[in-house]
Amino acid sequence: MVETYCFLFDECLTPDLVAVAIAAGHPAFHVNHLGLTSRSDRAVALAALEGDYVLVTNNRLDFIKIYRNFDVHAGLVVIIPNVTARRQRVLFGSIIDHLRGEASLVNKLVEIDGDGHIHMVDWPVQIDQ
Repeated sequence: MVETYCFLFDECLTPDLVAVAIAAGHPAFHVNHLGLTSRSDRAVALAALEGDYVLVTNNRLDFIKIYRNFDVHAGLVVIIPNVTARRQRVLFGSIIDHLRGEASLVNKLVEIDGDGHIHMVDWPVQIDQ
């Protein structure tokens, strides 16, 4: 059975990622679609928590600090480098491929670097500067 994740993309990422997720069979929204544009990181994180969304961002440190306060969350995905929209689509596509067969992202952090290396860990996570 293939797990379906509902993704919420932070405003630091291109709204084009919604189409990548949907094409792979996952519901997805960008913060712009939910009226969360220019809202605080905490407000975005709470919306993700309440909507049971896997939040996708490149704002690693701020969201890890916020998510540490949640007992249970649907998952956090970080595209580490600040790259073009085209490169974001490629990196997120790699994440989608990597997640096939993954039973759950609950309380997981998934990160991808600019070279496409993916690292997944359970909470709590260490905050590396």
